[in-house]
Amino acid sequence: MSSIKTCNNRCIFCFVDQLPSGLRSSLYIKDDDFLMSFMYGNFITLSNLSELHIQKIIKSRLEPLYVSLHSLDMQVRKQIFGTGRHLKGLKNFKELAQNQISMHVQIVVCPHINDGDRLIETLDELVLSYPSVKSIGLVPVGLTKYNRHTSLKPFTAKQAQETLDTVTGFTKLKKVENKVFLSDEFYIIAGKSFPSYQYYSKFFQINNGIGKSRDFMESFKRLAPSSLKTRALIVSSEYGSYVFNQLYQEIEMKGRLPLLTVKNNFLGTSIKATGLLCGADIINQLKKINFDRYSVVILPDCIFNEQGLTLDGYKKENILSINDKLRIIKENAKELIGELY
Repeated sequence: MSSIKTCNNRCIFCFVDQLPSGLRSSLYIKDDDFLMSFMYGNFITLSNLSELHIQKIIKSRLEPLYVSLHSLDMQVRKQIFGTGRHLKGLKNFKELAQNQISMHVQIVVCPHINDGDRLIETLDELVLSYPSVKSIGLVPVGLTKYNRHTSLKPFTAKQAQETLDTVTGFTKLKKVENKVFLSDEFYIIAGKSFPSYQYYSKFFQINNGIGKSRDFMESFKRLAPSSLKTRALIVSSEYGSYVFNQLYQEIEMKGRLPLLTVKNNFLGTSIKATGLLCGADIINQLKKINFDRYSVVILPDCIFNEQGLTLDGYKKENILSINDKLRIIKENAKELIGELY
């Protein structure tokens, strides 16, 4: 881990800076490594790369890269990145683009900072001037209860809907529906249905939460029998439960899978993604249920890292020891259906 190039910015929404103290040390590493971006799709700022690094990327054709850009407006970038190093990141981005290195861009959208007209200006320039950018993913800012930047607020349902309308209008006007994508979170916050499977084109940023919900729903509808054979309980987050409820509106199936929706008290209730659920919150909810009502209780493995640990340090064994009906499965429709039928 010591060899990983780390971030030299002070982004106002940096998730690492929004973690409480006392967690395992690996969680505080601010990965900003171009090799990790190339190999695993991690998003990087490009601000810590020398000209030697840039030439290495170009010569070796290390592409696609995944770039956290956030804005092309100089004042907005200064506010977001927190240092003047963002200028180097933008310079490197332009040099890579000029040399046709393909990139997937992420914009973390913050209300009243880089949304609205400023967002459209950035999208317009990216679409017109950067053909090597293959996709642009928009995700809403995520804020834990440890956030120290009072200028940052989570999206309201109204603000999420305004962003949906603005971006949808832009993509239709510019005919770039297959290039600019809104994350699943925007639809959930706005209380809307997810777009069709075709909307996401090649699912360029599915690991960034863009199209993941629709992909799961379509896979489940395609694979699931018409009726349940197992009395199962699904443990999920608030966002995960929203996806299941959307699925139930679209699928013809006798009976619904009951859901145990876990709120994230550890990081704050505005954090609603399943992969960020913490062990203490899950255990507290599991201890309240009557296991005799179910034949199996299913948890997704995305709440654990490769070492089998939750964000707050609980092991898989800590949770599984609560009851022998607990199962941890991969977060996909095929695995889930395998447990249900």
